[in-house]
Amino acid sequence: MIPSTNYSNACEEKIGNRPTDNEYFTYKKRPFAGPSYQKLSNFLEQQNTDVAEDTNDYYQIIHNSFLLELMKQTICVSCKSKWNGDMSVAKREGLYCSLVFTCHCSNEIKINTSKQCPKTSKRDINIRSAIGANFAGISHQGLVKLCGVLNVPPPIGDDHFSRTITHILPVFESHKLNSMKNAIEEACSESNKRELTVSGDGTWQKRGFSSLHEVVEIMSTGSSTKVLGLERLSKSCSICTGALSIKHSNPTKYEEIKNKHKCEITHSGSSSSMETEGIYHLFSRSVRMYNVQYIK
Repeated sequence: MIPSTNYSNACEEKIGNRPTDNEYFTYKKRPFAGPSYQKLSNFLEQQNTDVAEDTNDYYQIIHNSFLLELMKQTICVSCKSKWNGDMSVAKREGLYCSLVFTCHCSNEIKINTSKQCPKTSKRDINIRSAIGANFAGISHQGLVKLCGVLNVPPPIGDDHFSRTITHILPVFESHKLNSMKNAIEEACSESNKRELTVSGDGTWQKRGFSSLHEVVEIMSTGSSTKVLGLERLSKSCSICTGALSIKHSNPTKYEEIKNKHKCEITHSGSSSSMETEGIYHLFSRSVRMYNVQYIK
């Protein structure tokens, strides 16, 4: 949406008298709120993680030239004179890099731009970027385009991106199950029984009745609607489809891939029947998984 002329003029009046030589900007810090923050807080509490906010625990995008300007305002610990040197990248891995500031006296200062995640060699910023790309629905290619527009280095490669998602998937699966289990217990406490009235809905990857993928969910109908169950249905498998390219040229490898991979196909009927089948699966396993019965 393009702002009106009056709004633009008002903005210009507010910032018109501010100095521009140092790229002067201000912003008001917005506190986290809403359902997403509550879910994150609950997850951190379950993991015995301190939810208390560290005011410096976030990323800031900054141009390299400003880093150099900052360094030039410091005193070198080696030569005891004003720092004067250059900056270089010793190592880069996706959005993470190791910077080296070298003074004219050859003294070096090294700094990492992202911390390393515990019990893994992966960097925090690369994991967060992979999660964000999936949450936003842009995947790896969309993340590459976004980084290009922002004039920042490209993210981790496609293969590394896929391995990162595979690495963190069990954590999200565990949190998903715990979240839905808690939602079911809340619904049971509100209704004072283990038989719940629920509503179901489905969403296709694309409109119409030709989609190859769908997600079906069951939701509570109490005062606070929450997701109680999810079922993903798919009529295609990316690995099976990719393996077809070597079916005739390398039949042995083709059979090996077919037999060893976990096929993503979970539905063999029509696309229009996905929602019905998904809800049936959710109803049929509710007693076994959560000791609760969906009655309608």
